[in-house]
Amino acid sequence: MLTIILIFLIVYSVVLKKIMSKENLQYYRDIPSDDAPAYIGKIIKGHVNGNDIIATILDLKEKGYIEIKNETIKGKDKKILILQKEINTLKLQEHEIFLLKRIFHNSERVVFDDYINSKKFKQDFIEFDKMLERKIEKNSIYKTSMLKNINKIIFLIVFASIGVVLFYSLIQ
Repeated sequence: MLTIILIFLIVYSVVLKKIMSKENLQYYRDIPSDDAPAYIGKIIKGHVNGNDIIATILDLKEKGYIEIKNETIKGKDKKILILQKEINTLKLQEHEIFLLKRIFHNSERVVFDDYINSKKFKQDFIEFDKMLERKIEKNSIYKTSMLKNINKIIFLIVFASIGVVLFYSLIQ
C-alpha cells in the first residue's frame, strides 16, 4: 500500500514538472495575451504611468476607435484625436471605455495636449489606475480559487485511492 502511494506521488511530481517546464520554455513571437497594454503595465510595474495611457490610446487606434492626426494650431504642431466609431461596450474593457468617454466627453475631436494638461486628466488618471487595480484583484481572486479547487480535487483523488487500496486489502 505504501509503495502504491509512493508511486503515485512520484508520477504526480514528474507530470507536474513536465507541465511546468513546458510553460517556461515557450517562445512568443507576439504578445502572449489579449490583455490591454495598461493592464500588463500595471501588473509589471505595480502602477500606471502616462506611457500606459498613451499605450491604451494607441491600442484603441489599432482597434479603429481613434484616429490620430497632426494639425497646426496657432503656429504649433498638435496631435488631434478623432473618435472614429461608436464605443462598443461589448468589445472593450472597462478602462478603455472610461478613457474614450473621458477624452471625447462632448466632442469627436480633441487636442491631445489640451487633454493631457487639463485637471480632468489628473482625476481620470487616478480612476484609470483604480480600474486596473480592481481588474487585477478580480483576476487574482479567480486564479486563487481555481488553484484551491484543483488542490481539493487532487486531495480527493489521493484520499479515494488510499481508501480503495485499504478496502481492497481488507477484503483479501
